[in-house]
Parts: sequence; structure tokens; C-alpha cells
Amino acid sequence: MKKISIIIVNGFPRKDLPDYPAEKCRLDVIQYPWIDICLRQVQRHSNSESYEVYIYDDARLESHRQIMANYPNIVDIYPQSLEEFDDGSTKNLPTALNFTISRLRDNIEYFILLDTDAFPIRDNWLDIFINLLNDGAPVVCVCRDEKAPRLKPFAHVCCLCMRKADFLKMGVWFYEEMAIAGAEFNYIATLDWLERGAKIVGLQRSNVKKYHDLMGGVYGNLVYHQAAVNRFARFRTASNEVDMEHEFLRVKLRDAIFQDLDALIEEFIPCPYNAIAQLPIPPIDIGDTHPFLLQEKHIYEIKIKLQKSQQRLQTIQAKL
Repeated sequence: MKKISIIIVNGFPRKDLPDYPAEKCRLDVIQYPWIDICLRQVQRHSNSESYEVYIYDDARLESHRQIMANYPNIVDIYPQSLEEFDDGSTKNLPTALNFTISRLRDNIEYFILLDTDAFPIRDNWLDIFINLLNDGAPVVCVCRDEKAPRLKPFAHVCCLCMRKADFLKMGVWFYEEMAIAGAEFNYIATLDWLERGAKIVGLQRSNVKKYHDLMGGVYGNLVYHQAAVNRFARFRTASNEVDMEHEFLRVKLRDAIFQDLDALIEEFIPCPYNAIAQLPIPPIDIGDTHPFLLQEKHIYEIKIKLQKSQQRLQTIQAKL
């Protein structure tokens, strides 16, 4: 009986972004279906008897549904029909994750969250995650530390593994409002887990060659995360202006993945792709990087309350 669920949210920005219209995003995900890359790598590096896949499909594209139909381990796709989105509604990533986690089958013991542009690059990756959990860590995940010193290292949902029972017991759900304080919802969730005494094992970036601080990352010699797909390469750590050098690298990495994934990964690791299993997996305890946890958590709670107060004030002023 399968006890591991892999949860994937498939989507793209539906509102026009600066310098990147929503229609261009839609055309990009049709031409470059990251969901196919993700599912193919999961199938390639996993024992088919050990896992099942849940997809929250906010892309709502018939071409993507056809791709999903080629993979036998998909047990649920939400919504079950494209017509369910006729009202034009959309779910942000935190809401989609909560929705899908809440609908996991009763027999599921573990779940792994994956972005469509994040995927395993070695065999037995599921066993590695489960073994790290069994060593006493309620959370095992990609560790994002590239945004220091503005943000300390944090757990990122591009690839995050937990026991379902631990997730429900700690009661830390994902909410978009966590981001209004100037930090990603991933970061606030990290603080919440640490506040509850959870050990968080992070997979650090392990590239031996690095094109960019955020894009094209190999983590723990175990998973790859592209970042900034289907949009211009604009990051919170940079200015709001599009850096054309970053955009050039985004397109270069994307094209390389779709042309020859193995060859690109081999640029980032010190061995051939089929020898990755020989490489170490150096984890860190993310909690060790947050010595002033309670003070930091309190600051963000104040910021969130201030932001909400400002939003309520704006709503009242608009009605006057």
C-alpha cells in the first residue's frame, strides 16, 4: 500500500506582470510544460509501488491534462474537470497546498510538496527523505539561504517532506497573508515550525558550478530547482527593474533543461548524471541559524497586523 503522496501545484500567473503579460505566461507554459519534466523525473527516480501523485491544476490547459494522462501514478487532479474553473477563479499557491493536503487519503503517511520546476535527480530520493524524517526531523526540505542577510535560511516548499500526522499536529498551514510582512509565506511557516520546537533539516545548495544565486540550484545533490519559470527574472532581493542578464540566464537554463536535462545537471555536479548516488547529502539544522527566533517572529507578527490595519483603513476610505 502506497504511503507517500507527492503534491504538485501546476499553474502560472493569470494577471499581467510588469513587462510580462499574462497571455505570454500562458503561451510559455504550453511551449515549455514543466509539469511534464517534473512528472518524468519523479517516475524516472522512484519505485512506482511506493508513491502516488496529487496535482492541483491551476493551469487549466487541455494540453497539460493530456500530459498528465501519460503518468499512471496520478490518483487525483483538482479540479477534476476544467469546467469547474468557469467562474474564472484561481487559487494562490498557499491555498492550493492547503486544499490538496487536506484531501490526502487516510492511508498516506508522508507527503512531499514539489514545484513543477523542482524534481529529483537521483534514485531512492524518496527513501532518503523518509530516512531523514525517521531520524527525528518533522520537516525535511530545500533550504533557501540565498536571500541572506535580509532573510535567514528557511524551508522552501519547492521541495518539502513531512509526515501528514506531524503537519496536522503542529497546525502550521500556509497562508498568503504571511507574505505581506515582506517575507515569503515559506519563511513565516519556518518560524512557526521552529517556534513549536520542530527540527527542520535543510538541503543546502550543492552546485559546484553556479550560474545565478537563485536560479538553477541543485540542493543536497538530491533535487534540482529552476526558479522564475514562465516570467521575467525579477527577484525580491533585486530592484523592480528587469535585469536582462538575469533574464538571459533564465532562458538559457530553461532551454537547456528541455533540450538535455542530464547534460545541464552534469554542469552542476562533480560527476556524470548516472553517478549522482555516490555524492554525499549534507543537511543542516535550519533552527541553528535562527538564534533570536521569538524576537524575529514577533517582528513579523507586528508587521502583519500593521499591514492588515492599513488595508482595512484603505477599504473604509474607499467607501467614504
